[in-house]
Amino acid sequence: VHSDQKKVFRTHSHEFHIMGTGFPELETGHKVQLKFSPSLKEGVDYTIRVVSRTDLELTLLDGRAWRDNAGPLIVTHINTRGDEAGWVDLPGEGVHVAEISEDIDASVTGGIEIYPMGVKVYQSALQEQIVIAGTGFTEGMSLTLDPPMAKDVDYELEVVSKNKVV
Repeated sequence: VHSDQKKVFRTHSHEFHIMGTGFPELETGHKVQLKFSPSLKEGVDYTIRVVSRTDLELTLLDGRAWRDNAGPLIVTHINTRGDEAGWVDLPGEGVHVAEISEDIDASVTGGIEIYPMGVKVYQSALQEQIVIAGTGFTEGMSLTLDPPMAKDVDYELEVVSKNKVV
């Protein structure tokens, strides 16, 4: 597991990646397990997916947070064998994998807040609608996206209500 200082929001960051080496591919039948400080539980707080032998994707489950407050997220132990004897203590107090920041809420953004949702949308030729829930939505608004996309060029935005856009 490699150290990283990536900025992750407590509940607004839906997923992040942990880089490292030797993560087992799915077909090996072994599953990566992690222990964190502060504690997070797989299947309760997050899910984990091996993207490649060097990349893990962690996805925050709906209604959960990476931490209760801002601060470091540290991996303290890793298990790539899937049995109790496979746990390895990481050096020192563990490996710092993300810096958790407080969410940016409506009081900071002038009344607009987008709620995180666990729905994944994949790029395809199909023109799918994405429903965004939050507060403070108004006609004429646009979104800042990553990767960058332009309103009315790359996407259309319909404000259905102050709490919903598609």
